[in-house]
Amino acid sequence: MNSKTDRYILSAVLLFLTVTGLGGAEFDRQWTIYLVQQTHTDIGYTRPQSEILSEHLRYIDYALDFCDLTADYPDEARFRWTCEASWAVEEYLKQRPEKQIRRLKECIKRGQIEVTGMYFNMAETADEESLKYFFHPLERIRRAGIPITTAMQNDVNGAAWCLTDYLHDMGIRYFWIGSNQTRSLLPFEIPTVFKWESPSGQDVVAFRSMHYMTANFWGIEKNDSSKFLSESTAFLNEIASKGYPFDAIGIQHLGYYVDNAPPSYHSCDFVREWNATHDNPKLRTATAGEFLDYICHKYGTDDLPVRQVAWPDWWTDGFGSAAKETGEARKAHADMTAVTGLLSMGYMAGDELPQGVTGEIESVYNNLLFYDEHTFGASESIKDPGCWNSQIQFDNKASYAWTGLRKAKLLYETAGGILQEHIRPYDDAASLTVFNPLVRERDAYAEVFADYDIIPKDREVTLVAEDGEKAEIQEVKKTREGRYFKVFARRVPSMGYRTYRIILENKVSVSGDETPSNVLENQYYRIELDTVRGGIVSIRDKSGADKELVNPDTEWPLGSFVYERLETRNTLKQFRSGGFTRRSWSNVTLKAGASGGSIFQSVIMTGESAAADSNGVSCEVRLYDNEPRIELCYRMRRPAEFKENSVYVAFPFTRENPRLAVDVQGGILRPGENQLEGSSSDWNTMQNFVAARSDDHQIILSSREIPLVMLGNLLQDAPLHYLKTYDTPSVYSWVMNNYWFTNFKASQQDEFAWSYTLTSAYVDGSDADRIALNASISDRVGLYGRIIPMKSDSLELPSERSLMRLEASSKNVVVVNCTTASFRKGLVLQVRNTGSESEHFSIIGPDGGKMKIRKVNAVEENLGSASREITIDCGGDIFVSLEK
Repeated sequence: MNSKTDRYILSAVLLFLTVTGLGGAEFDRQWTIYLVQQTHTDIGYTRPQSEILSEHLRYIDYALDFCDLTADYPDEARFRWTCEASWAVEEYLKQRPEKQIRRLKECIKRGQIEVTGMYFNMAETADEESLKYFFHPLERIRRAGIPITTAMQNDVNGAAWCLTDYLHDMGIRYFWIGSNQTRSLLPFEIPTVFKWESPSGQDVVAFRSMHYMTANFWGIEKNDSSKFLSESTAFLNEIASKGYPFDAIGIQHLGYYVDNAPPSYHSCDFVREWNATHDNPKLRTATAGEFLDYICHKYGTDDLPVRQVAWPDWWTDGFGSAAKETGEARKAHADMTAVTGLLSMGYMAGDELPQGVTGEIESVYNNLLFYDEHTFGASESIKDPGCWNSQIQFDNKASYAWTGLRKAKLLYETAGGILQEHIRPYDDAASLTVFNPLVRERDAYAEVFADYDIIPKDREVTLVAEDGEKAEIQEVKKTREGRYFKVFARRVPSMGYRTYRIILENKVSVSGDETPSNVLENQYYRIELDTVRGGIVSIRDKSGADKELVNPDTEWPLGSFVYERLETRNTLKQFRSGGFTRRSWSNVTLKAGASGGSIFQSVIMTGESAAADSNGVSCEVRLYDNEPRIELCYRMRRPAEFKENSVYVAFPFTRENPRLAVDVQGGILRPGENQLEGSSSDWNTMQNFVAARSDDHQIILSSREIPLVMLGNLLQDAPLHYLKTYDTPSVYSWVMNNYWFTNFKASQQDEFAWSYTLTSAYVDGSDADRIALNASISDRVGLYGRIIPMKSDSLELPSERSLMRLEASSKNVVVVNCTTASFRKGLVLQVRNTGSESEHFSIIGPDGGKMKIRKVNAVEENLGSASREITIDCGGDIFVSLEK
């Protein structure tokens, strides 16, 4: 059946034959439709966020009553309900009396209610560490005696690749996704049960279902058996003709045809009446896990298709409708990697964390998860953006990002207050200690604020370590209270620190050369800017073979600002072609930036654009002198604009680096190679980096604020591709847009600031992922600097120290982050093997000995015995616990 028209004709014929008694629906097998009812959790789409939780708690009460109400129904018609999101269940356990909780457990034991493993439906903007905390409520739910074997994601049409490892290690066997095809494509031609594998080969049995309201579309809530017969018959015959191998199918529905709908037992009456009058298909109320149990037990899993692929989400583009909040949330994610590393250092140094710190960490991640959850705002956010509901819905959403950021920043002070007891003060000078919260020695930068009483307004300063080595320091901004500096420190110990005396010089700092140049050059790169085309037309990598990094044959130079207008939102909604108009910035001029500093030199490009107010758009191009590093720092003020529009920054990389790779949660995505066909291909969401690669060289792009990228080209006249291919390795950072027709923001305005970091490296092929991952994480997670005033009594403490380091059989073993444990004493480390072979590793403590470690899962349950060395598979992404 090749068209909807064919399906409608067949449905009409079958319905006529059935109703007139002249025949019945004919099938090639005896079918059972497993009807899976759930409440779709849209936090704020139909009702304010402040009301949604109360509603969902009440719905669980309803579900318990409906289980009792249908106790005398035939088994296949009894009320069954799947708790789509464990968020409401966790709160239910906190807020309901024990009698109600016992009723819930009894219904679960009878198989009438199933609690699934996703806290709610997630977008792809959360990082891996956040997704670990995403599952922490499951530990509390399972501790209460409620089993969880299935995870369910609805509406969203993709999922983080790391879920394969996380779910597998928690013993969750199934992953069900009820995709909403709006503005997206669907993987597979028909609903498919398959093994979804992580890069290391761990798997879950996944089911790409139909829309989570499919049975509502078929008329179940209106008791419309005629429509249900015609729709289900056409559907079953269609999937059979296309090779569906089973005699059962899971079909979802809500109690009513609206998101956040309460449960309903009317479908139970429908099933009872249907089965009394129809022989094929038979209907059965079911939970999600029950359907997948049936398939796996009857047919086995050995012959299921296996897909070791990423599953990118089409809908993450909507987060570009609030670029400021999304950027701040991304920075808070990076801040938490630093903060939890600093707190881990305190633990390794022998300190007890202050009471309540673990709860504060959970609170930060809880706020960030609620920001990264898929519901962004009100259903009328585009058609009526100024209405009360649209405004308060986004205000609530934005508050999660700002609260998470504020709490994360405060935790820096908590960590600093612990660690300052281990810093060696001086009796002849103030000192700066830089802390490295990552488990590897590195040369890195710290952003430091110094009060004027420590470093006066116009004095230059020198930083000197105990061994006489100097750190580089350069002022970047003054305020009324003090000065902001960028500090570059070398060889800061792994999970450790280094202290420098602050020496005030007699000479006064002076401003640099005010004459702008279109060329920046040092030992690493030669950069050439072009004001006519408005961007960087050449970057020469002066190491190795003197390689050009920029493709000269492109419409927009590297770093150019591109403003796009779209004729109508229906272009994307209806997959129609045409309607894109694009203009670069104009009247670009150069202004001198920093010069004569010890860390970077810079030039500022400023241009005009219809996307900005009269101040235009500025980009400071920074060339760093201490390592191969280029930074592009943008700033603009936007007027409110409700007409469909986007902003991009272009990165046309040389054709000599033809392959693109994107760091996503749990692995490296290679577009067109290892992603599920039909998943998001026209844009992707990077966790840490995008790289353009050849066999021996790569260019690495990262951003602290902007996660969205388009690869190869911008949207073409026929948007949305089932499988993306590209001719050139161009990357377009998708800074902001308002292309959605619902849920997301209609406009954004005022000042925006964002940045990118570029570096390049020669590689031997096997270490490309490790080099890119380390470089981009180091960019996002800097050193933490803490100034201690001069003290009269200098304590005999070490001026530098490592509290933890990694010892591994290969450099391709990387500790991604380290945090204090939530459910046990000790620390939890996330370790990734970016190489192609299994490796082993150990963790070395402050005394130089190997510490006891063991593999655990995302909720810190033991997966093996403690040892002093662990093997990690190629592509492995694991958690290990460490106890002193």
